[in-house]
Amino acid sequence: MLKDTPATVTGAALLKRLGFYLFLGFFMLVAPGVLYIDAVVLNQSVDETSLTEILQETFLFISLLCYLVLYIKSRGKEPFFALVTAFYGVLFIRELDMFLDAIVHGFWKYPAIIVALTGIYIAAKGWQKTRQSLYTFLEIPGGIFTAFGVLLVLFFSRIFGSSKIWEPIMQDRYLYIFKSAIQECIELYGYSIIFIGSAMVFYSLFFRKDV
Repeated sequence: MLKDTPATVTGAALLKRLGFYLFLGFFMLVAPGVLYIDAVVLNQSVDETSLTEILQETFLFISLLCYLVLYIKSRGKEPFFALVTAFYGVLFIRELDMFLDAIVHGFWKYPAIIVALTGIYIAAKGWQKTRQSLYTFLEIPGGIFTAFGVLLVLFFSRIFGSSKIWEPIMQDRYLYIFKSAIQECIELYGYSIIFIGSAMVFYSLFFRKDV
């Protein structure tokens, strides 16, 4: 028997657990569903103004707000929340690079650096607390979901959506829009996982008196 399993599990508890995973299964259909709407219903490419990109930014922004609220609620006593907020902030700014480039090409780097340095400074200042919180974060379900989503966005989507893979496969039939659609769909999937993880962490911590 698995460790830490209760001696008796009620039907209601089991249904609640299964219900969550059923919801999660349906939620995973968001990414391909939105891509279908962009490509088939709206007949548009997956660019910065597409529904796929907008939903990516929405999931990321809500996740950012979850940790920002938790940091504010902790009155600065949880520097790890500031670090996560800054990390999401940098990703969010990067996603808006097309609009920020209208000011000056590559302008997104400047606010991103400021946000990153601020988060790192706060986290480093309370490093002992940050380290402890990071360890705990990587043990709880919400943290695991979040870490998995980050890996999908930063690594898997970039590698699997690389033209170095799809050009040899498609050869003379290679189209950039095909490669881009695959990469953006995986990114949306990753951001949806990040959103779920952030919501789980927020829900479990917001009402605690010690946060």
